[in-house]
Amino acid sequence: MSTEILNSSDDAAVATAQVEPSHTKTSFGRSLAWLLAIAVTYFCAAFLYAIAAGIYYGVTQPELMQADGADFITAHIMSPNGLTGSYIVIFITVMLVLYKAASFPQQTWFKTLAMHKVAFRRYLPWLGLFAIYYALASLVSYIAEIDGGDFVASIQNTQHLGLFFIMVFLAPVVEELVFRGYFFQAWRNSWLGLWGTTIVTSVLFTLVHMGQYPMLVLGMLFCFSVLLGLAREKTGSVYVPMAMHAVNNFVACVLIVFLGIS
Repeated sequence: MSTEILNSSDDAAVATAQVEPSHTKTSFGRSLAWLLAIAVTYFCAAFLYAIAAGIYYGVTQPELMQADGADFITAHIMSPNGLTGSYIVIFITVMLVLYKAASFPQQTWFKTLAMHKVAFRRYLPWLGLFAIYYALASLVSYIAEIDGGDFVASIQNTQHLGLFFIMVFLAPVVEELVFRGYFFQAWRNSWLGLWGTTIVTSVLFTLVHMGQYPMLVLGMLFCFSVLLGLAREKTGSVYVPMAMHAVNNFVACVLIVFLGIS
């Protein structure tokens, strides 16, 4: 009996989180300003990491830097160590900006970002839908004989634990808190509505990955992002799409980074 009561309470809380607008003064214009701030932070963090790497290698390996410093730094940033280091810097700085954007006197940033706990059984149907999506995406990749591109080649079969850490843990956390957390919450009850919010956040999510993957893969990522948005809408929690994202990246990391399958 007590378990049934707890489950009912959980469902009621999730239902409330789904339909209630965030009790904040977040305007559409304010959210666009924070979108710009997050984008600038992202690029500045990557740029500052490149400068720091240049200073470090200029001191420790001056002969290489004098020969062709720009190419050397570019090669480092595309290496597993460089990708890991730069993403950690990006993660920390973007999370700080996101914390500021999501904090309001009348509610915590946890609530603004839809960090609501849900019962494990609510994850299962969405993980099942993810499995169907992944099977279809794999079939399309096989039929189309998609080349992973330079980014995939740079991490393929490297067996780098740092890449595993950022792909499976950091990337799903920060990307879901940004797109399915803050911006989904800010735009869901605006004139965009559910589908407008889902499409716009999916376009932004796809743009973040531009340059990493070929166009067909980007199209698959867009479809995946739509599925993540629907999971966020139906469960009222960012944790569900975050889990789906982490599982997707875990499978991709094992196949590409550890098994060398592109």
